[in-house]
Amino acid sequence: MNIKNIKKYGLPVALIFLFFLISYFYTYPQLVAKNSLIKKYDDEAIAGQSTLTSLEKTKTLLEKSQANLMDAKVAVADDKDSPNILAELERLAARYGAIIPSVQINDAATSAKVKGNSASSGIISPVLVSFMISGSADNMKSFVKALENDLKIFNIKSMVVSNSSGGVTLSIQAETYKSASATTK
Repeated sequence: MNIKNIKKYGLPVALIFLFFLISYFYTYPQLVAKNSLIKKYDDEAIAGQSTLTSLEKTKTLLEKSQANLMDAKVAVADDKDSPNILAELERLAARYGAIIPSVQINDAATSAKVKGNSASSGIISPVLVSFMISGSADNMKSFVKALENDLKIFNIKSMVVSNSSGGVTLSIQAETYKSASATTK
């Protein structure tokens, strides 16, 4: 290159170089700051997504727990729950083509308080249910199995089997439960 060209283009090239140098030192810190902000926002977005995933899992667990609580409330009612006990027995009897001509429900916790002793465990208290049911032998066997495995807890305490003209008649004494807090009302 000759000196004439350096003089002619040197100043503009130097100014352009100086412009890029100033621009670089001015914009680079801003670019670094923006990149760190972008990284920070990306990290917060990932943390937020993780939190949402955790909340969804918690919601699912709470829904399952609520379903289990509802099942527990069916299994161990808040009160004597006589209409529901009757409905449950009738539902099972209808499923197996049986007839329940008589049912007697006694709140064992109230009876025990009158007698001066407590039948309650502190969490639950028993309710005694006595009933007769008639149907075919196979249906009665299925009914008893369903009663023992029903969501509403029934513990069969005694059962008397007798033949009848239409098949078999069972006299059953069972125990179901209610929340003990209902006995203190």
